[in-house]
Amino acid sequence: MNGNDIVTVGLLAACGVAVSIRATAQDAQTLERIQHSLEENEQLRYGSGADLTLGENARVLFGAFSTFSVLTTEDDDGHTHSLRQTDTKLWTDFSMAGHEVYARARFRYQNFSSGDSFDGKGDGLTDPIADRYWYKFDYRDAHRFSTGETSDVDGWIQAGRQQVTWASGIPLSKDLYSVRGGGEVAGFSLNGLAGRTPPRSTVDFDASRPDYTGDVDRAFLGLQLSYDRGEVVQPYAYVLNQDDKNNQDLATYTINFIPYVTRFLYDSTYFGLGSRGQLSGEVSYRLEAIREVGRSVSTPIGANGFPTTQTEDAIDAWAGQLRVSYAPRWGHDNGVLMESELLTASGDSDRGQSSQTFGGNRPGTRDRGFNAFGFADTGLALAPDLSNLLCLRVGASALPYPHRGFFEKMRAGVNGYVLDKLSHDAPISVATTNDRFVGFESDFFVDWQLTSDVSIEARYGIFLPGDAIPSAQDDVRQFLYMGLSYAF
Repeated sequence: MNGNDIVTVGLLAACGVAVSIRATAQDAQTLERIQHSLEENEQLRYGSGADLTLGENARVLFGAFSTFSVLTTEDDDGHTHSLRQTDTKLWTDFSMAGHEVYARARFRYQNFSSGDSFDGKGDGLTDPIADRYWYKFDYRDAHRFSTGETSDVDGWIQAGRQQVTWASGIPLSKDLYSVRGGGEVAGFSLNGLAGRTPPRSTVDFDASRPDYTGDVDRAFLGLQLSYDRGEVVQPYAYVLNQDDKNNQDLATYTINFIPYVTRFLYDSTYFGLGSRGQLSGEVSYRLEAIREVGRSVSTPIGANGFPTTQTEDAIDAWAGQLRVSYAPRWGHDNGVLMESELLTASGDSDRGQSSQTFGGNRPGTRDRGFNAFGFADTGLALAPDLSNLLCLRVGASALPYPHRGFFEKMRAGVNGYVLDKLSHDAPISVATTNDRFVGFESDFFVDWQLTSDVSIEARYGIFLPGDAIPSAQDDVRQFLYMGLSYAF
């Protein structure tokens, strides 16, 4: 075997390890994405206590809801994963004179078919049991309670373990141990955030990092200024800083008896500028542009396939979102809603993997791959991360039978996605060739509130691969979710 053969074998082996890591990561991150999406719908239906208004008297609310669901999805290799899940949540909310305390316990039991676990942990209860608990003080509500008048000035603070969605949700949308607070005067609001990830229940974007699903430690600091009294234009600007505090920052991968010692570091800062508002009584929009800077550590794999010295490189990336919603007057009785959304983010052509350190950015080059900690709707079946992606979504939903008793609260809809790579020779979070077109996807959903206590959710997605999907993985990919919820 000559020198070129050794290099070729080394590179192929390294790519094989990286692809294996990516497949495992995609499974775990897909489940997190699905749970995030379904919980948003759940909160809209039953409420979480987070958005309850305070009255003039003390109030104690409590409740519970339980969901049994079945989920099947396919990975990059065409393997179908099946999950049966029972998710029960007990919550209570106490509020009085501007003070509010919220707590929720969650008992989620997951049962996978043999060999189908997303994160390798298998069946059982998932962490945490106490998944939300926080205290909030709101000055305006306290002032109204004590004087009977509404103040033009507001100030609030909320501390505990809570869901944090920053701006559009693209830079950050996770549960954090955090303190949030802000103030409002004359329509101008200034809000701040200081938070840290719960280590045992956070899935990291870098799947090559040791224990990326069970020992994650990242700290966030953010500040946002907005103006909320405009009708057409409600502008906002923010900065969000993320510090990598992970103590498991070293791992060794051995390929063909060659050790690749890998150090991990990813510190990032996101600058955002956006606006939202009503263009008319029927049309609303959201527009956001994000700039990412910071530093990351390069891959330990050299150009010759052998280990090389890692470098700390500057992050130079960006992302953007434009969403337009149309609720026509002629469809008011049927709750007709139409949406279109364009999502895009930069990629890096010298990365082997879009988000991982091992097989990631080439040493000594700028890291142009966008990576963040939020949520972007890129579909259910393929569900790629928003990195080097150009995603166009067009969707519509309606209440088919708004005046027919048993069916009046059934909403059905469809979303269609066109997925392209922004840079043809840069990676995305699923395996691709150097072609640009990733594929089409259609997602169908039904949300049916049968009674005040019982509801059914169904989601079906089908992805039709394009030229960028390798021939060995270009089968049609499907996703199916069905859930039955009972509130009591």
